[in-house]
Order: sequence, then C-alpha cells, then structure tokens
Amino acid sequence: MPVQFDGVTREPRPAGALLLSVNGQRAGLVTRENLAFIERLEKPLASAFSLKGETLTLTLPAASDAFLADLAAALWRRHAFFQWRNEALDVLAEDDATVIAHAERGLFRFLGLTTRCVYAVASTPSGKFWLGKRSAHKAIDPGLYDTLASGLIAAGETVQEALIRETAEESGLTPEVCQFHSGCAVTLIERRVREGWMREITYTYRAEVAEDVTPQNTDGEVERFDAVDTEELKDCARRGLLTFETVEALTVLGLLSKTKQQNTTP
Repeated sequence: MPVQFDGVTREPRPAGALLLSVNGQRAGLVTRENLAFIERLEKPLASAFSLKGETLTLTLPAASDAFLADLAAALWRRHAFFQWRNEALDVLAEDDATVIAHAERGLFRFLGLTTRCVYAVASTPSGKFWLGKRSAHKAIDPGLYDTLASGLIAAGETVQEALIRETAEESGLTPEVCQFHSGCAVTLIERRVREGWMREITYTYRAEVAEDVTPQNTDGEVERFDAVDTEELKDCARRGLLTFETVEALTVLGLLSKTKQQNTTP
C-alpha cells in the first residue's frame, strides 16, 4: 500500500534528469552529470545500465547487493559522491514499500534513490523544545540545529527501531525517559542536492521529557543541546539556524510556518 503523506515539498527536477528503473521498477532519478560518471565505469558495471529515451535502466544480477557494493566502491574511487558512510539502506521501488536490494548509503543521492528518515521532536511540560546543534565536523550542515534526534532508517530496520536507536545514539535517552506520542506525521521531500537528487520520506514523532532531563550525545554527531521556547524556535528558523529537514519536520507538526532560510545544500 502506498505511503500516505501529511505534507510534500517538491522542487522541479533538474533539466535532463533521467528516471531510474531498477529490475523493471521505478526507483530513482539520475542527473545528466551523474550519468557521465556511470558511462565512464568499467564495462562489467557500466553494461548493467541501458539508456532509452528519458529512462535509465539498471538490471541487477542475482547477487544484487554485491553488485551494488562494487558499484558504490567504483563511484567512490572516482569521487562521484563525497562521503562513504559504511551503512546499508533498503533500495525501494516506487511504492515506497517493496525492497529491491540493499546498498551503501553514499550511493542513494547519486542515483536519486528513496531514503527514509525518523525525527524525534521532544518538548518539556513547560513548553521548551530540545534542539541538537550539529557537530562542526559534520559533512552536511555543520553547526546548524536539528531536533532532539534524527537519522536514516537502516536496511531491514523498522521505523520504530530506527526511532529508538537514533534517539539513544544522539541524545542518550531511552523510551522510558523520552516518552513518544502515538502516531507520527509523514512527509516527502524531493529536492536537488550536491550529489544528485534527494527523495526522502520522513517520519516525525512528538515526545515529552521531564524538566530535569538533559540529553547527552553519545555518537559525536551533536555538539550540544539547547532548550528553546516557541518564540526562540521561530527565531532560529528566521535566522537560518535550522536544517532544511528540521524546518520541514517542525512545519508539518504545526510548530513553524514556512519561511525562507539559507542552509547548506546536502
């Protein structure tokens, strides 16, 4: 069953971009710049791709995960994408549910494959919201603010499993301390990014933490946490201190209205 979205943010597709079909199922979007990288690959990899009209078809062998690992490594050596993550994600068909294969995270923006992400928006009974300032060493949006926790859903992982894992890694809080509300808001973002095309489904959950609880980062990705009230939250958005995705997550919950802000393009 297709995912039902509570909000959609969609930029125009880049001129000349190609629809990507994987094993006969529409799965991504490849820019002309990235097509040039594919065409320069060695024959065993390049020959798996075929171009007809505005569709680029990738036919995977039986050992699909191994092939995609080789493809990612070859493109990485050619500097086609800027960060090797060593994290596997599900390659999804256009129904956003069927898993075609699994691949290195760094390959996803390059091929315009769909990623799925969780966001935890935590507040205190007095109405303060916890924001995490991204580490200055992060490749994307260093120094900008996220919600309490956020991150991509790993291969084979459920939404709930990813939510609990990311919250523990980024804030040190367990579900007993960070009490999640039932249900979530689901949004879709499609936009041009540095490595190609981003298509991301975000599951945003509200949570409540006690006044005397302070998040503590455990994975080195967050510099510090700040508790802000509603007006301070809006001010952060106006001043461009929040990541694009954080603004989208807070907007779908009704905590922000859309404003223009300048962020680093991921």
